[in-house]
Amino acid sequence: YSDSPHAALCHGRIKLRRINGNLTIWDGAITANGQNEAAGIGSNQCSGDYGAGTITINGGYIRAYGDTHGAGIGGGDGIRGGSLIVNSGRVDAYGGTDAAGIGGGEGGNGGIVTINGGYVYAKGNDNGAGIGGGEDGVGASVTINGGAVIAKAGRNETGCRAIGPGYGEDDDYGSLTIGDEMMVSSERMASTGERKGMCWYRTQVQVEPCTHDGATATVNDGSTHSVDCNYCKTDSATHTFGDDSQCDACKLIRLEDEGDNSALFTKWADGNAHDFFLSGRKLAANSQIINGEIVQSSRAYTVCLPFDMDITDRKDDLTLWILSYIKDGSEMVFTRVLENKVEAGKPYLIVIHKGELELLGNSPLTVTPDEGVRVYDWDNREQPLGWWRGTLTKIESADAAAVMAYALQSVGDFRRIRPDTYWAWWGAFRSMYCPDELPGINRFTINRGALGGFGSTVSFEGDADIDGGEAVGISDATRLNNNEQIINNNWYTLDGRRLGGKPSRAGVYLYNGIKVVIK
Repeated sequence: YSDSPHAALCHGRIKLRRINGNLTIWDGAITANGQNEAAGIGSNQCSGDYGAGTITINGGYIRAYGDTHGAGIGGGDGIRGGSLIVNSGRVDAYGGTDAAGIGGGEGGNGGIVTINGGYVYAKGNDNGAGIGGGEDGVGASVTINGGAVIAKAGRNETGCRAIGPGYGEDDDYGSLTIGDEMMVSSERMASTGERKGMCWYRTQVQVEPCTHDGATATVNDGSTHSVDCNYCKTDSATHTFGDDSQCDACKLIRLEDEGDNSALFTKWADGNAHDFFLSGRKLAANSQIINGEIVQSSRAYTVCLPFDMDITDRKDDLTLWILSYIKDGSEMVFTRVLENKVEAGKPYLIVIHKGELELLGNSPLTVTPDEGVRVYDWDNREQPLGWWRGTLTKIESADAAAVMAYALQSVGDFRRIRPDTYWAWWGAFRSMYCPDELPGINRFTINRGALGGFGSTVSFEGDADIDGGEAVGISDATRLNNNEQIINNNWYTLDGRRLGGKPSRAGVYLYNGIKVVIK
């Protein structure tokens, strides 16, 4: 089938559709032979530089032969390959003189090739790559997520590659992504770390799922993992997360910092240990270039994770803290945690001194945070004042105000979340201070000297979007904490001094957290 009498000729049983230069094949047995320097399936030599459009193959048996200088599937003479997507079926593609099996014609670049399943055999001719560019053409953008792929370069000589550029092009190899649990072999078995290099530098490769006994995928971080196999150990591969947010290869489960994780909590809170990763939030020290050198300074974050996290190997790079005391009614004093582990459901302040920290751990999933840590008066160590608590879910401003939550701000203090700021919200997986009684002040400052003596050199991540203006109270009937306590009938001055009763002088005061004007 063709828009042009020269681009491609087909015969056999076919079921296809072509719209606006794009071709979709669902089933059938198809043989396509290009004529007059055209591709077997794709463009002819007169298509300009528009390539072959998008070709999608969803089944059947496809055999495509390029004419002189035309790719088997892709571009005609001098034309780049278009976009080929193979989801199932069998595809055999043979390039014409100096053209790729799949990709560009002679002098044409590779295009985009995505193989999700099926069986693909691609053979270049003379100076063409198996999958990629024709002679002097750059490599393709190739992604192989499944199926089986055999790619053969046209000529067994240096500079002609199985997957990559054609002969004569040494600057742009294109890109190559190998999906989870896929292995690469060539005339000899793959050795450690050679997976992509083998495709780019060998004349023949085979890419298929690893079938060796004992092959397992090992988590590297939240972006990649490695497949550990005695025969085809590879470089890192990108995680592929399914509908249940689990990587099929290494079984890593992704939670989202700003997402709705309720369905994942329901599914994965099964009491079994799993590998979890919190995406969308990476803790890192500040970095700047001074006199040509990278200089790092400390940065603080609040966290409350739903999984355990071992930080033994990072003990020199970061420190853990919990809120323990309130000094002089307004200053927070943190105490250092010496254990080398972040425990699930517990609130922390983490100070990163250098590098960055992926939020990645292994344990059963915790969906309910701990009660928290009791906070006491600095001068009277037996007098409790509130709780240092964590949250594992997103909190709207009204709900946060109901527990009198104070959240970390980038200026380095904790401010009360305003209940009237309905558009504001507070992110999950963070920590907060909840006093037993509303103190009548908008913010608590941090005793920075207690944070290991870092003083003003430590900066802070803001946890919520909070108006820095005056406090706005909540009504008597509003629930304050988990014990259903109600605000007592207390009067305060605007600077936070508690009064013995209703003031007799005119002025502006706080009564039960509400601003009141007495004339």
